[in-house]
Amino acid sequence: MRQGWTPGAAARVSAPLLRQEKHAHQRYLAAPGYHPGALVLAALGPAVGAAIVAAVAFGLRMSL
Repeated sequence: MRQGWTPGAAARVSAPLLRQEKHAHQRYLAAPGYHPGALVLAALGPAVGAAIVAAVAFGLRMSL
């Protein structure tokens, strides 16, 4: 028997997945970044930050 398994879990062919997409609304999702909106924010965040820094730098350059 594998370490950490109970006899009931060892009797099953395979352990269930931690998250199943078809039942995602019924259970806690392990990773907060799994939500599609969070993935979009994580992908666009650095680009938006760089655009803000560029706009501030451009504004400072124009004011001098």
